Amino acid sequence: MMNMSFKEKIMAIVYLIVFLSIVSTLIFKQVIFILIGIILIIFLFYIYLFDEKKKIDTNETLSNRNLTIIDNKICVKPSLDNPFMNPTIIDYNNNNNNIKACPYNEIDIEKTVNTYFKQNVYKDINDIYERNFSERQFYTVPATTIPNDRKSYENWLFYRDKSCKENNGYQCYKNII
Repeated sequence: MMNMSFKEKIMAIVYLIVFLSIVSTLIFKQVIFILIGIILIIFLFYIYLFDEKKKIDTNETLSNRNLTIIDNKICVKPSLDNPFMNPTIIDYNNNNNNIKACPYNEIDIEKTVNTYFKQNVYKDINDIYERNFSERQFYTVPATTIPNDRKSYENWLFYRDKSCKENNGYQCYKNII
């Protein structure tokens, strides 16, 4: 049941309701169980419709804002105007402030970046090894959020744990092992 889709789970519950309604009606000889089953199925139908509408709204929002979901995180995907997903002046006024660029090591993202970047670039006829020297000037900047994540970079760069020199006996013991 863990790897079933939402639609499959709803259908399994509907089958169970139909089965239990029929069995209950046959055992107790009362039609009320069929009516309860129909009401429950209608309720599940509305839940299913609400979930589908929510999925459609989410997909429209992501596509309108040039966003995608990779590894359960929202990220900015490449576009023709911005193939390397760098923050632009326009992004300062948009609501995409804290959304990072998609990881470049994803196969789909890499293909899209290369497609958009090479669309209007003319190749050198003499470059038989396709070294693509024109690509070295273009890259995705490290800070792709607005404002950039400066604090985590500072911690990574300058943070020092306690050392043995600071009269920390436990750290001296850890250094020996």
